[in-house]
Amino acid sequence: MNSSQLSRLIFKAFKLRGLQLKADATEALINVLTREDDVEGSLKLVLEELKDRIEKQDVKSTMIDLATIESIVVDLSSNEDDIAKEIVQIFDGFDCPKLQYDERNRTYKVIDSPPFKILGTVESRAQMYRDRLLLTQQRLLRSDVFTLHGFSGNASTKRNADGLPIHTIESLLGSEGTKVLFGMITQPEEGVWYLEDLTSLIRLEWAQPEYHPFLFTEGCHVVVQGDMVGDRFRVQVIGMPPAEQRDMTLKMMGISHVFGSEFRSQHLQAMQTLEASADNHLVIILSELHLDKPVVLSKFEKILEGFEDNGIDPFYILIGSFFSRNYFTVNGGKQFMTRAFGTLGEVISRFPRQRQNAKFLLVPGPIDAGSSIALPKRPFPAEIVAPLKNAVNHVAFGSNPCKIRLYTQEIVLFREDLLKKMQKHLVVPLKTGEGLPDVTEQLVDTILSQAHLSPLPLHVRPVHWELDHTLRLFPLPNLLILADRTEQFSYSCHGTNCVNPGVFSSDFSFVVYQPSNPGQVQFSRVPDV
Repeated sequence: MNSSQLSRLIFKAFKLRGLQLKADATEALINVLTREDDVEGSLKLVLEELKDRIEKQDVKSTMIDLATIESIVVDLSSNEDDIAKEIVQIFDGFDCPKLQYDERNRTYKVIDSPPFKILGTVESRAQMYRDRLLLTQQRLLRSDVFTLHGFSGNASTKRNADGLPIHTIESLLGSEGTKVLFGMITQPEEGVWYLEDLTSLIRLEWAQPEYHPFLFTEGCHVVVQGDMVGDRFRVQVIGMPPAEQRDMTLKMMGISHVFGSEFRSQHLQAMQTLEASADNHLVIILSELHLDKPVVLSKFEKILEGFEDNGIDPFYILIGSFFSRNYFTVNGGKQFMTRAFGTLGEVISRFPRQRQNAKFLLVPGPIDAGSSIALPKRPFPAEIVAPLKNAVNHVAFGSNPCKIRLYTQEIVLFREDLLKKMQKHLVVPLKTGEGLPDVTEQLVDTILSQAHLSPLPLHVRPVHWELDHTLRLFPLPNLLILADRTEQFSYSCHGTNCVNPGVFSSDFSFVVYQPSNPGQVQFSRVPDV
């Protein structure tokens, strides 16, 4: 096929799809296709990728330029070796893609590295709560259990018209009988509880309500059933919005992943193939690796030694806190921490294979060095971890929380004494008894139902208002690491495996995760001998 025939083929194919090519883009595409054995098949792949980018709004014009064609060709030309180098992608909390719901068009879009201000405005705070409520509200709209009356997007409830009706607070005026409401629990003054949705708020009266085994706290999104008594809503039953499995969320949003525009959909199949055969790829996860305690560092050295001898190059996820006390405010503390990370680099360097090939990710804990107590917490200052970075070939430093793409899986890491905080701020007592989930399972059920890592009021756990999306679990991740100062646990729910790796500084416990077998984690511990 000569150049003139190719030009006509390209022009016709693009025109059928309502697209046009600039002259230099056409010339570049002709040069590429002339080197292909299957010209029509290659052109089809280019058009499919272009369609994918247009749907994700990465390409916003029907006039396609040279840069777009070059980018597509580079992505489609990636071979297995290129893709294998990209098996791990780390999303820092300060440049994490944001999933946003467009109320006007009733669509979702992924925004790469959205702009933000650390010192947000009052409008930022209001928008944060609005975004949270909107995402949960849309999940309720898709539920088979409920149907919403008076909410935006009501047209999408046709498929669940027989569900339990949920009303807006605004619509309660003059109504009688039992009603079901959805909103966020707030406490504007001590001991006075309100429910707030996107239309209004109403004072709640607790009438010894029935409730399911969740950890209900101020700031939680809840579904309540009750009736009006004067100007108050008397709560008879309180529950939480049903969680939604990851695959269902992605399907309803019409997207294949939430890893940003740099990760192309056509890479998914290649990554899935690599993932299924990655039997020797292990992820070692441990929390509270106290570098100021020699015995703790010696136990970590035993882990390195074991994998060095086995010829395995793991991906080490090391979660803070990395010190038993806050040295950042102590005179000479900065120099002490710098030396400690240098010592960690020396320990790893004793094992050449691990130093050269293994990957390390460090996530700070509550008392580690950082500029703010608000979430997300920034990674370690570069000057403190410089000795470690110089000693180890592959080391990265994440925020708290942070997200990882491992092959095709999304992993969320969060270090927080969350169970203690949630129990301290319960609205109704913890539900215990025979046959009921234990408190760690209730914690996981709550976090997945809320689709948020910190469903607590801001005075309890401050959050940067314009970075709240980094704490949202929407869609739910494949693996959620809730590193807490409690015993190890692994609990799978709604297609998400939630794991606490334990406290390494106390009992030298950690977990091993195998990406090729994502439903399983192995509890491990370094023996005393």
